[in-house]
Order: sequence, then C-alpha cells, then structure tokens
Amino acid sequence: MSEDLPVPGGVAAFAETLGISPVPDRARFVSEVARLVHGLPTRPITTVPALVRAMRQLALSGADRTELVPIPLTAAVWTDAVFHRKIAPADLVVAILGDRQAAFLCYGLACLDDETLQYFGEHSAILTEIYTKDAAVFAAFASTVHVRSGRVVPPGGETGLTSCGPSIGSATRRGNSSVKMASPVWLAELEKTLTRTL
Repeated sequence: MSEDLPVPGGVAAFAETLGISPVPDRARFVSEVARLVHGLPTRPITTVPALVRAMRQLALSGADRTELVPIPLTAAVWTDAVFHRKIAPADLVVAILGDRQAAFLCYGLACLDDETLQYFGEHSAILTEIYTKDAAVFAAFASTVHVRSGRVVPPGGETGLTSCGPSIGSATRRGNSSVKMASPVWLAELEKTLTRTL
C-alpha cells in the first residue's frame, strides 16, 4: 500500500541540497532521507531547521522539475490521519520530511510488511496516536511489528505472547483497538526482551 509522489527538483538535486551522498535508492528515498535528516545521533539538532528550510526552498524553485518516489500508504491517509489538513500531493514529500514526527513515522512504516502496512492504513487512529506520541519509538522498532488477521504477532509468534506478560498477550488478541492500546507497552516490553538477549 503505497503511492508515488513527486520530489521537487528530482532526487539527485533534493539529496544534494541536504548534503546527502550518495543519493538514496528511489524505492526507499523518503524513508532514508528521513533517517539521514532527523535520525542521525551525530547530527546537531540545530542543523535540522536549516535543512527543512532548504527543502522548502527547493520545493519552491524546483516545482517544474520533479521525480516520483513511493511513500508508504497514500496521500489521503497522510493528510487525514497524520496532518489533519489537506496537503497537495506535490507538497507531501516536503511536508513529511520537514516534520520530525512524520519523518519518523514514515521511516517506520517503510519497514512494515504489506499486511501490517495495510492494517495501519485502514486504522487511522493508530497512525494518529503513533504520530503524536510514539513516532521515534515506532521508527526504532517498526521492523519487529507484524499484524496478522488484525492481531499483533510478537517475535516468536504465539509462544512469544506469554513471554511478554498477560496484559500484552490479551491486548494483542482484542483486535482493532488493541494495536493502538498495546503498541507503546508492547514496544517497551520488546525493547527489554531484546536487551536481555543481546
């Protein structure tokens, strides 16, 4: 579940404007730029606003030269569930990358398998909650999140539910709202489990 959206100026010019080299692969362009702009621990936080300004300036000057790249989910889902305002598809890549929480959410969504991504796309309240409360955590652990038949499946499958504790196990069995309610707790438990096994 994805949609191709335009990158103002094209991917090479966009990456160059942000000082990113080599140019990320088109298939993962938006999620990689999100990681490189917002997620590098070595990048001073004070440089991020300057990069966002550079993106927006390029969007204004390079609007006539674009290149399409995929984003996870659709433009409609992003505008409705994340930004809660209408954003033209031509402006959405810059809107996502210019918003730290949205960038982390995009990075995490790009890590999901098709069935899990489809579920998130159909349950906008989950996306809204992750965006407002847990985007950075979600970005860190999204590759371990799997939804099958409307249920969170932890590492280890059904047997992994008992190791996460009874509240987690029961929450993942409740369906639609359970993913929203259990996600921050489940991810915290997952982090503890991974830490113990390293």
